[in-house]
Amino acid sequence: MRLVEVNDLIAGQGWFDLMQYRLDPPGSLMHWSRVIDAPLAALILMLRPLAGMAGAETITLILWPTLLFGAALSLVAAIAKRISDDVNQHAVQLAAIMLAALSIPALIHFRSGAIDHHNFQIVLLLCFLFLILKIERSCVDAGLAGFAATLSLAIGLEMLPAIATACVAILGLLIWRGRIVSRQVCTFGAALTGSSMLLAALLLPSHSLGKTGMRCVWRAFSAADRRRRGQPDDGRGH
Repeated sequence: MRLVEVNDLIAGQGWFDLMQYRLDPPGSLMHWSRVIDAPLAALILMLRPLAGMAGAETITLILWPTLLFGAALSLVAAIAKRISDDVNQHAVQLAAIMLAALSIPALIHFRSGAIDHHNFQIVLLLCFLFLILKIERSCVDAGLAGFAATLSLAIGLEMLPAIATACVAILGLLIWRGRIVSRQVCTFGAALTGSSMLLAALLLPSHSLGKTGMRCVWRAFSAADRRRRGQPDDGRGH
């Protein structure tokens, strides 16, 4: 079904049009995200001059999950390195890679033909975990972690419990460490908010964004800015 959606996008179906018109006519609205459709379509278009349309699709069905599996193993090794001591890093990385490579429940999402969003979600969660492990030391890692979390949620809500738990832990870190980590945590929050608004604009049609909701957000930010500058609230933020 994902391949059908990608082919329709390549054939000219609108970016914001997620209807599958041949499914239960006159059509069914799909809940899948264009975040996955876009790189799949790009791969097929790049390979089509070399292998033809059918060949490009076949190669993509094999190449996409293989690339994601490689990325997942690399992130597992990077996470193991970050949480290990300097003496046993290589042994810990090797053990982590072997355990990840033998994890049958996860491996099924990286099999050939797996072009759904679950494998990409696993990679994004590993990326998010890698970045927040040292969040108190780097604003860059904090900002990238916020973007990774937003991108994951833009694809699907399967990882929401894990991301929400991590956000609570980051809030706990702010409460515990205070000003020492305030800049990094604020960077994480700003990246989470900013990338959410950006991805909403890129992935959702304008009529679905909700003028009332956007107006409320704008008023809330305006009221917060007035309070920061010591100006009285004019009451319009309520």
